[in-house]
Amino acid sequence: MSRGSLKLITVLVRNIKKLSSHKLYKFLFVSVLNTAFGYGLFALLIFIELPYQLVLLIGTIIGILFNFKTLGIIVFKQTENRLFVKFIGVYALVYLFNVACLSLFKYFSISVYVAGAA
Repeated sequence: MSRGSLKLITVLVRNIKKLSSHKLYKFLFVSVLNTAFGYGLFALLIFIELPYQLVLLIGTIIGILFNFKTLGIIVFKQTENRLFVKFIGVYALVYLFNVACLSLFKYFSISVYVAGAA
């Protein structure tokens, strides 16, 4: 193997290592983790027959805490809680939107499990 080929392989390996530690991939991983956690909690609370408004409230509160920590620690390596208020503000809007959507789905007799996954 030529010296140029070895250098190219070395550069490629180095770039692949950099790419695998890139924040985008960590963000995507954490997003999947947070979605699985959030929907699992949602489905469990619906299964025990809590009203969907309460399910969304409980799920949103626990989801905020879980998501804030996983995004902060895994993706951004941030353990400070100073951004928590902004994070809550975004989730308050998401909660209101979700309640409106679930009400609409329920009005059209669509399963709350299906609606929660949408």
